[in-house]
Amino acid sequence: MFLFNRFLYLIIRFVLVSVMTIAMVFGWSAIAHSQLPSLPTAASNDPHQPPSGVTRLGMYEIASVHSPLDRNLLFEIVSPTVFNRSQPPDGSLPVEVRAEEITQRLMRALDRTNKAKQTPLVSIAILNKDLILQLSDDQTTRNTVRLSSKRY
Repeated sequence: MFLFNRFLYLIIRFVLVSVMTIAMVFGWSAIAHSQLPSLPTAASNDPHQPPSGVTRLGMYEIASVHSPLDRNLLFEIVSPTVFNRSQPPDGSLPVEVRAEEITQRLMRALDRTNKAKQTPLVSIAILNKDLILQLSDDQTTRNTVRLSSKRY
């Protein structure tokens, strides 16, 4: 009987120590990782990979432009692929930068329209043999927003 009680005591002690050790290892691993500087991974910050929101199809990249009102998809723009985003070639603009530029222009036009309290005239025109989307109103003779597939 004495050996059985001693054996039971050792098993219980072993199980408790094991559970506490496992709990401390898993509980302190997050603390230990937060003290280390973030190390780059193979997929993060790779200038040769397109960022999120950009789809690469061969030599072209596609980005979406969303409405500033309801965030629904308005249209997609296509641009030649920029393989190294840290050093883009002269005269080229990454497609996500162009999409952000178009979104900002649309937001400025929306803000201006809200302040003017009138409906702008939206039209499609041709400039240098390219289709453009332009916004105009009665207050100015110059078009407020001019969007095209090329940068003007």
